[in-house]
Amino acid sequence: MNLSELSTKIERAKGEQERVQKQIVNIESDISRTERTLRVDEAAQLIIKAIAQKAQKALQYKISEPVTLLLDGVFDNPYELSVEFIPRRDKIEADLKFKRGKNLLDPMYASGLGAVDIGGLGLRIACLTMASPRPEYILLLDEPLKHLRGQKENIRAIQMIKEISQELDPPLQIIMVNDERVPFEEIEKGADKIIMTTIKGGVSYVSQS
Repeated sequence: MNLSELSTKIERAKGEQERVQKQIVNIESDISRTERTLRVDEAAQLIIKAIAQKAQKALQYKISEPVTLLLDGVFDNPYELSVEFIPRRDKIEADLKFKRGKNLLDPMYASGLGAVDIGGLGLRIACLTMASPRPEYILLLDEPLKHLRGQKENIRAIQMIKEISQELDPPLQIIMVNDERVPFEEIEKGADKIIMTTIKGGVSYVSQS
C-alpha cells in the first residue's frame, strides 16, 4: 500500500469515527430524554396514586357514613358498613361488607334481610348526596322496609327517614309505599302527608290525611 492509499484509508477511518461519535452523542441524548421522561412518568404515577387513594378514602366515608348512621339509628346492635376498593380485571371494584367488631360479613348471606333493607336505603341516599351541587331529587321507595322485623325498629326507621330527608340541603322529598307495621300515629309523625288505599268489594278507595 502506497502513501496515498494509506492517507485515503486514514481519512475514511476518521470520517467513520466522527459518524460513530455523532451516533453515540445522539444515543446518549435520547437516553437522557428517556430517563427524564421516565422520571416524570414515575412522579406522575405517584401523584395519580396519591390522588386516587385520597379520593377513595373520601368516597369510602361518603358511602359508609350515612349507611352506618342509618343502621345505628334503627338497630340496638348495629352493623357498620365497610367499603374496600379492590383492583380486579384491570379496574377498581368496591367490596361492601357489614362489620361487627372484627368480623366482616357478606350482607346478603350473613345478616338479616332487615339490615340489608336499611343498608340499601342508606346506599341510595348516599349516592344522591354525592352529586355536587346536589340537584333536587324525589326518592321513590316501594316498601323499603318489607324485611324489617320489630315494631320498635320500624318506628325508628320511619323517624330516621324523615330526619334524613329534612337535614339534607336541599331537603330530599321522599315518596314511600309502606304497609302498616306500626301504630298509625307513628306513621303520621314520620310523614308530612299520608295517602291510604283500601279495597272493599274489589273496589279501591283512596283517602288522604
